[in-house]
Parts: sequence; structure tokens; C-alpha cells
Amino acid sequence: MRSLAGAGGEERERAWGDTLCSPPLLPLPGSLGPLGGGFRCFAHCKTAFFCFLLLLFLLWNKNEGVQVSPGCNAAVLGNLASPPLPWEPLGPEQSRPSAALLGGLPSCLRCLCIGTSVYCDDADLEHIPLLPPDTTYLYARFNRISAIWAGDFTGLKKLKRIDLTSNSISWADADAFRLLPSLQELILPENRLTALPELPRSIVRLDARLNRIPSTGLQPEAFRDLKQLQFLHLSDNQLDYVPTPLPESLRSLHLQNNNIQTMHKDTFCDSQDHSHIRRALEDIRLDGNPINLSLFPNAYFCLPRLPTGRFA
Repeated sequence: MRSLAGAGGEERERAWGDTLCSPPLLPLPGSLGPLGGGFRCFAHCKTAFFCFLLLLFLLWNKNEGVQVSPGCNAAVLGNLASPPLPWEPLGPEQSRPSAALLGGLPSCLRCLCIGTSVYCDDADLEHIPLLPPDTTYLYARFNRISAIWAGDFTGLKKLKRIDLTSNSISWADADAFRLLPSLQELILPENRLTALPELPRSIVRLDARLNRIPSTGLQPEAFRDLKQLQFLHLSDNQLDYVPTPLPESLRSLHLQNNNIQTMHKDTFCDSQDHSHIRRALEDIRLDGNPINLSLFPNAYFCLPRLPTGRFA
């Protein structure tokens, strides 16, 4: 800090220490914005030529964007009044920016992009961010996402895994995942879902544990045509019955801690074909349900192992 006193005892200060930004050409007083307040620079200029150059620099900054050095003081940044960028956090009065507004350009400003994997864990997100078109794996766990919209994953043809564990998702558009041709793993535990959207036929693993899904929240024969499905985990929901029919590819079925009270003899096996054996389905969890499995002895003949649950 350097002070200059006039002859009449009047003091004028110039703050050029920690309150300065240092763009490539000229130092700027901390009180100046990109253009607003720029005419006050004449109080600090010794020559009109210097002021002319400074004003040209300010106009250049306005058009090109201010280039701030790493040591720039935060107070100065606060004075650079400019409209918020489309990818900045949105207030409650603002609507979500569209892909058109963003010019189709993905942003990793709030996430970490490594190769084709995008990590957005614990980033205080309220919606799915715009993703790079070659995204293969998305991890957006421990956020505040409340809904999944049909356009959230549009065009992501290489997306294989979506992990949205521990958000506040209560609704997902029916077409949110259906058109993803490469999707293999959909991980949705610890949310507030009351219904499952339609799934792509490429799905291998569905994990929707610890939600609020009743049997009416599943589409009729929701899993019948999912010929690649191997892991179906719907424990800790509000299901009243085992969803049927189940694809032959299924290896693990977790339905513990629901409200399942009964089943029919064709739930797992074809009662008309006693030669039918489901060799893949070795892991069935029905514990924590009010059903007494011993009441349905003919329902398990095709299984390599009995379900886990209450037999008394």
C-alpha cells in the first residue's frame, strides 16, 4: 500500500498490492470492472495516452473475457460483473438450461472426467448434468437429483453404466433409459422411486434397492423380454408378489424385506414341463417377507438351490 498526500493535506491512495489482478498487459485497480467504472481510471493516469491504452484493454476484456492471473484476489473477482454462465448452479427461480443454450458442448466443471468416465459424486447436483457424447460410465452418487427426464441421456449411445445411488429421485420418465442401446448396469438404490421406467433390452444388472416401489409400480411383464438380465435386486421396497415372468438369463433375484405373501407354482418353473431346469438362477432372496415358503413345495423343482427365506 502506498499513500500520496497533497499539499492541502488531502490523501489519495492507490491500492496495487493484494487487491490487483494481473492480466497479460496492464495492472488494473481492484475497484474496476471489465468496463463499468473504467472512466475513474483518469484519477490514476498520468497521461492521456496511458488512459487510452487502458480503455482499449478494458474494451478488449469485455469482448474476449477477462484473463485472470492465479494470484487474483477474490474481492476483485466479485467486482467483475458479468452474466452467469449456463453451467453455473441454478437458483430456484431459474429453469434448467437446454442443450441448445449450451451449444451442445458438455461441461465437466462440476464433475471429474477421466477418459470416458464421468464422476459427479457428492457435487450437490439437482439434475443430471450435460454429458460428453462419448460417456461410457456415469457416477452421480450422493447428490440431490429428484427426477430423471427423457432428454437427460439423449444421444449417449456408448453409455454402459449409470450409478445414481443415494439421491432423492422420486420420478423417472418412462423413456429415460429405454433408448440407450449399450446400457448394461442401472444402479438406483437409496432413492424415492415409486415406479420403474421401461428398460432397454441390453440391461444386465438392475439395482433398485431401498426405494418405495409397489408391485403396481412395475409394468406388466416388465422383465420378460430382457434376455440379458442377470441381476435383479429389488429388496427393501413395497412389492406384494414376485414379478413374473422372469427371463432365463437371471442369476440373482433379491426381493428380501418386501411384503410378498404368496406365489404361484409357475413363479420360477414351468409346471407343465418337469424337465425344465433353471441352471443359472442360483441366488433367490425372499427373507424378510411374510410368505411361508413351505406352502409352495412345487414351485422350486427347476431351481438348483432353494430360495432363502422362511420355511416354517
